[in-house]
Amino acid sequence: MTMPAPQKPANGRKRLNFDSANAMFLRFIALAAVAIVIIMTSGMIAKRTVLRQSVLENAKADAVRLAANFRLTVVPQLIHINEQGLQTVAYHDRDGLDHKAFDQRVRDLLLAAESVKIKVFSREGFIVYSTDESIIGKDNRKSKNMMAALSGVTTPLLKKKNEFQDLTYEKRFNIDLVETYVPIYGENDDIIGAFEMYNDVTEYFAEADRATGRLIGITLGVLLIVFTCLSLVMWRATRIIGRRTQELKQSQADLVIEAERAEAASQSKSAFVANMSHEIRTPMTAILGFTDMLLNPDLCAKDRVECVETIRRNGGHLLSIINDILDVSKIEAGKLETESRPCRLRGMMDDVLNLMRVRSEAKNIGLSCVIDADIPQWIFTDELRIRQIMVNLIGNAIKFTSDGEVAVHIACDGEHDGQQQIRFDVTDTGIGMTAEQTNRLFQPFTQADQSTTRKFGGTGLGLMISKRLTYLLGGDVTIRSEAGVGSTFTATIAIGTQAKLDELQIKQAALLDENNNAITKRSEHHTATAAPAQSQGTRILLAEDSPDNQRLIMFILKKAGHDVTLAENGQIACDKALQAEKDHEPFDVILMDMQMPVLDGYGATQALRQAGYERPIIALTANAMADDRQKCADVGCDDFATKPIVRDELFAAIKQCIAQYRASEHQDAA
Repeated sequence: MTMPAPQKPANGRKRLNFDSANAMFLRFIALAAVAIVIIMTSGMIAKRTVLRQSVLENAKADAVRLAANFRLTVVPQLIHINEQGLQTVAYHDRDGLDHKAFDQRVRDLLLAAESVKIKVFSREGFIVYSTDESIIGKDNRKSKNMMAALSGVTTPLLKKKNEFQDLTYEKRFNIDLVETYVPIYGENDDIIGAFEMYNDVTEYFAEADRATGRLIGITLGVLLIVFTCLSLVMWRATRIIGRRTQELKQSQADLVIEAERAEAASQSKSAFVANMSHEIRTPMTAILGFTDMLLNPDLCAKDRVECVETIRRNGGHLLSIINDILDVSKIEAGKLETESRPCRLRGMMDDVLNLMRVRSEAKNIGLSCVIDADIPQWIFTDELRIRQIMVNLIGNAIKFTSDGEVAVHIACDGEHDGQQQIRFDVTDTGIGMTAEQTNRLFQPFTQADQSTTRKFGGTGLGLMISKRLTYLLGGDVTIRSEAGVGSTFTATIAIGTQAKLDELQIKQAALLDENNNAITKRSEHHTATAAPAQSQGTRILLAEDSPDNQRLIMFILKKAGHDVTLAENGQIACDKALQAEKDHEPFDVILMDMQMPVLDGYGATQALRQAGYERPIIALTANAMADDRQKCADVGCDDFATKPIVRDELFAAIKQCIAQYRASEHQDAA
């Protein structure tokens, strides 16, 4: 289903978004200003509270120190203590007191304590001394703070006075005072009186207010700068938001396109699954049907042979489908790996052409291959994957060509990223393709044309696998095609640096000479000992747990003249192999299934190698992935053969392993 593309908003809509952003910015500035004012006001209140508390604490400390000084100097002359208790005598009625000197001493003490006025109370609550003589003798017992001081509590109070007369009889206006009531202790630390001290803190608060004003000015200046910067930032942000809005709208449009592509991919995948089901069921139908025909006892020998050939052909086709599905799963998971090893290019291409020539001759079309003279004999690549790519490309060309020929041309493609590259051109004279078909050709789960699939068959995975493999090998696959004329598929791969290639040619030439000399010597040796060798035969230990596979593999091996001993699991295989070594009747080779009960093939192979067993062991398993091959090699297997059994490949592996082992024995003996 195609979704409508998002409509481009009108200019009015854009203007509304822009104005909304500006209004939002103005609201933000206003809220920020209110928040700052609130914060500053709260800070000033908090600072004033802290300052007030600090002033009260300092005044209290000064009053306590002054009380200590009064106790030693002033109080003994003001308050007389007799046996009946405290006897109050007015300051101006005390005989023998030098009033002038006494007043001067009090003033000195007050100035030292930064106090501007003082009152001294007797224990009964009467004023016995004051810098204001008019109140001396006054009863002050109604004062709660004074009575609290007489009970031992020091109380500082902060007050605002509109008019105040200090100890110099100077009047002060609108001042901040701290009144502190302090108990006076006698010689026995008992309270004998109290006094009230006044401290002028007006200037202290004024200086604090001036500092706060300066701080406010600095803060406002900083805020002005910050608001200016914020304005620039918001202006810039508004522009960015506008651009991002357009990008978001474009992203939404892209998402619509991606959704359409995803839906198309889902449809393609569904079509692929349906086609894959058809491709799998077709050979399975043939295999099951012709198997039933083989059970007919009235079937003649010729018909039986045709049934077997049909079953074999369809089994091979089914196996190739399974291999393609496994490769696709590895590719999609990102776990398909390649390896770079020396490979003889012409020998590999001869094998591929011999394999594909059967198909081309069946359709009466030509198949040729031209390799340029400057192509190295040996290259570095993954031979298995190159074979797979060539079989896919040549097989496709043969399948879609009904008249004419398929030509393969291999040439140098220059140097890319320090690596030499070669190019494989596979050209056919088949049905060709349109540009639209070639654009979706290499995508997974898609094919050029569903009708083509129905006519020619196939899963549509081969080209996608080939393209991904060439990526892993340092190249690519491209196509040139014309409908009704034919197609040319070009695959490029990296084959190593020029220096390594030159070194490889020299090394392989020397190795070839050495092998030729060794073959000549072995031929002379085998000529002299031909009769005993023919009478000896090949002893094979087969480790296999499946009864059906036991019967099949033993039949194939015994039919070829081999002496076969069966082991039902890995533990039995270990015991029989080691016992044969002790009896001097060793097996020439062990065919080891890798998944068995009791002890699997991996554990059995590892146990044999740890016990010093050096004879060939060939892994025999249904696991066909590259990492499975490496896992077998890691535990000590000499070669790897896959199920279903391909008789010629199995015999070749057995022959090669035995020959290599015997050659190493001859070298050790020499």
